[in-house]
This record gives sequence, C-alpha cells and structure tokens, in this order.
Amino acid sequence: MRSCCPAWLAATAAVLALGASHVDATYTEEITLRPLPHVAKVAAHFNFELTTSSNTSSAFDVFPKGIRQVAQKYGVDDLHLTFTTGVWQPAQWGSPMGNGPHGVSLTATLHDPAEWRGLTQQLAGLFSASLNKMDSTVVYASPTSSSSSSILLHGMLPREELCTENLSPWLKLLPCRAHAGLGAWIRPLHVLDADFLSMGLRMTKETDGRLRLHQSLTVVRRVASPSWSLATLLGATSTTACPLAATSLVSTELPSLDSSAINVPSVLRIEPADTLHRHVASLSSATTTSAWLHQPMDAAPQLPYLGVVGHRYLTGHGQVQGGIGLRLVNTHPTKTVRVTYHETMPWYLRVYFNSFQLAVNGVPVDPLRLPSLAITPATLMGNPSQLAFQVDIAPEQDVVLAYVFDKAFLPMGLHPPDSNRGFDVPAASWTISDDDSTTTFFTEPLLVPLPTPDFSMPYNVIVLTSAVVAMSLGIVVNALLRHERKVSNLGWLVQKLRGLVPKKAAVEATKTKTE
Repeated sequence: MRSCCPAWLAATAAVLALGASHVDATYTEEITLRPLPHVAKVAAHFNFELTTSSNTSSAFDVFPKGIRQVAQKYGVDDLHLTFTTGVWQPAQWGSPMGNGPHGVSLTATLHDPAEWRGLTQQLAGLFSASLNKMDSTVVYASPTSSSSSSILLHGMLPREELCTENLSPWLKLLPCRAHAGLGAWIRPLHVLDADFLSMGLRMTKETDGRLRLHQSLTVVRRVASPSWSLATLLGATSTTACPLAATSLVSTELPSLDSSAINVPSVLRIEPADTLHRHVASLSSATTTSAWLHQPMDAAPQLPYLGVVGHRYLTGHGQVQGGIGLRLVNTHPTKTVRVTYHETMPWYLRVYFNSFQLAVNGVPVDPLRLPSLAITPATLMGNPSQLAFQVDIAPEQDVVLAYVFDKAFLPMGLHPPDSNRGFDVPAASWTISDDDSTTTFFTEPLLVPLPTPDFSMPYNVIVLTSAVVAMSLGIVVNALLRHERKVSNLGWLVQKLRGLVPKKAAVEATKTKTE
C-alpha cells in the first residue's frame, strides 16, 4: 500500500492541475515546534492555507467542494470553527499558537440570520459533530464593522469533545490528506493523547471574490526525554512533500540564534524576535527518527511570559444562588495592557447586574459607569446574557470582578439525562490588541449545579400505582367472573350422605383393627 502512494499522488496532482487550469489556487503548509523543557512538553502547531481565485466555479479543483457549497448556499462571508480539548496555559506555554474555548465554537458572518440553522446542520454532517444543537439558547449576535447588511453570530458547546470522528473529516479537506506532506505527520492516536489539542478551520471570502481556507492543529504533548524526535512526539514517519504545496516548512522556536541548534542539514533562514527566534527549514531536510534538537535545552524556564493571565471561578454554595469571580493579572513589569473582556451566561443563570463589584489596579470602580460596559440581558428560554467591558491594566496589577446570580428551576423536560452532573457554562475570553496583532485568550469552562428534582419519585409513583391497579383489577375481575354453581336442596342432601358413608366405614374398620 505504501509503494502505491507516490503513483496515487502523481495521478491526483495531474488531475487537479488539469481541472484547476482555469483557477489560480495557492497552497502552503507549515509546522511550528516550540520546546517547553521546563514542563517537559513540546507544542506543535500545524498551519495549512489554501487560496482559490474563484468562488463560483462548479468544476472540481483543489478547494474542498463541501466548504465551497456551504459558502455559496448560506451566504457565508466568514466562518471560524474550532474543536478544543483543554485550556491553553500562557504562563507555562507562552503566547497561544492556536487557541479556542474548550468544546466547540462556531463564528459566522451571515447576511440572513435565518441561515444559521441550515449552516449548523450541514457542518454537523461534514464534521460528525453535534453542531445542530447550537440553538438560540447558546447563540448570540453582534454587528460586524465591515458591513451593516451582515451579522456576526457566535455559538459555543462547551460539552462537546474532540475525537477521531471529527479529526478524520478535517484531514480529508487537505489537498493531499494524510498521504503526503505535513498532513502525513498527523496521527490521531498520538495527537488525541495530548494535554492540549485544538483543531481549527476558517473560511474567508475576500473582497475580490477569492476564497481562503485556513486549517490549523495545535498539540501540546509531554515528552519522556529531552532528546525527543518527531517520531516520539507525533508518531511521524518519513514522507514525501505534497505535490500541490508551494512551500512545506518546519519551524522551531528557540531562544538561540545558532543555526546548528536543530538537527537538519540546512536551515533556510532565522527570523529574530523579541523572545523566541524562528528557525525555518524545509520538509525535505527534516528527519523524524533522530533527536530534533542538537543539544537538549536546559530544564529551567527560558523566558517568562509577559502578558495577561486570567482565572474565572464559581463562588457561593447551595442550589439556589451562586456567583462568579474573575481575576486578570498583567505580568508585564513596565507595559500597560488594554484588555477587552467578554463572557456569556445561559438564561437559566439569572445574573444580578447591580451586584457587580469591580476593582481595577487595586482601586474599586463602579462597573455600571464604565464607558465601554455593554450588557445584554438574557431572554427566558432564549438567548444568553452578555457582559463586555474594556480596561487598562497597569504593570504588575490586576482586575478583579465578582457578581451573584440565581439558579432557575428548570421544567422537567429541559433537564438532560445526567442533570446531576451539572450544567456547562461557556468559557469567557479576553483580547489583547497590539499595533500589528490581536490575541484572544480563554478561561476555563464552568460546571454549575442547578436545582434538580428527584427523578426517582416518578418511577416510584409509577411502580406503586401499577401494583395497586393490577391488584384492584384482579380482585374486580375475580369478583365479576367467578361464581358458585347452584345446587338444589335434594342434591345437597345426597352429597352430604355420600360424604358420611365413607367416614362411617372408616370408623368401623378402625374399631375392628383395634379389637
């Protein structure tokens, strides 16, 4: 089977080149490796980008047909879908390489909000996920800045898990799938056994009519030895370059500028940066079995993360009331950071907005007087509530937020089969905007216990009622259908005499034996 792969790839490349002769398509792929020796882990980020010049061609080309049909049928200008397991830890792993909230997140820019239902149903079929459960209770809208005729919709399912049935359709969207190129290094059994895993897909319709598809996969795995290799990290084996890829690059982020820091015959270039420098090599020069680093890195932390870290948690106790606590800390010693915070709460958590307590840089602030504060109350059994604000965090200072909420008593039919487990609350996010980039971080999802009825009581009532009805029915039927046969007085006398004769004979026989 392995020997036929090059022939299969050559034939596929020829067919795609013939079918795409009238369509200008560009495909690039890259993997970025970030050693984390202080925690004995390595972060790997796959990046695949495909651009086509046509969005109306019905002919088959490199661009996935299923994604093209979604864009055309539902009028999608921008689509961003992520499957994430775990939470990115910036204090230990640095700036995010590819990030998303725990669970499934979908963001789409549509011209008609009514198309959301059809979009989620079709994406659910494409990726074998429960995206069709993104109803009005988990979806919220915000206007886009590009056009007043479009609307930006967000939906999250924090309970959805990433598994192989989601990863396999994602791999099939790659031009060479998992047969060649960097896609061949993605082994489901290895990537799913990770401390953090995020799979993303973003489709963008450019103003000139081009369609751009960006796929990313971020894996953070523990390594047993400092002399790790691509085989031990990803289960990768030697592979050929994808014939359709314009570039296939392997980058390594290291604190050193030495070109011999990684075990490759030649490094194409080194891109200096403020913290970690990128050592860029080609896929053809990468080795999978030998140690990737020329010398194992020191186990001590190389460079501390200078940014904003956050933590959100539950407060209170009981099944009637609760609360939320949030703390954002700016770890930079000299730089003031502007942070935009946003969170949503399900409708069954009734937030008391007048209970907000906010402290910025150690000073209490009335959150209701913040110019950037935006509050959207939830609707009953409908859209979730939203909270958003923007603050400037001074160097080595923090922002603390706290508020309380009531837990609603849900009707019997709205409880899931395992409601005693609790109800999931989506992760909150904070965004940091620099001069040339915007980075979004996510908190942990929350699990809130709600007032839960005694589900055994209906069962007990049904069993007791069934037993009483069965016994009563049996007695009634027996009384109605069972009756004694009527016998005349003469017949009754005859039966009594017949019964006395055997008894008298038995008595005489007993006396004879006794004598």
